[in-house]
Amino acid sequence: MPKKKQEYTVVGNHAVFGNEPGSTFSSDMSDEDAQRLIDGGHLAGGKRPQEG
Repeated sequence: MPKKKQEYTVVGNHAVFGNEPGSTFSSDMSDEDAQRLIDGGHLAGGKRPQEG
């Protein structure tokens, strides 16, 4: 069974998997890879909160 895609927001200063900082994307990367990127300050889980 394929892993369900999760949404992430790029929060660091560098692109992640071709996604620029501030953008949101979906990926089926492993939980371990996602956690490493989150711990490193490159990603946040979920969509970016709307400003307003």
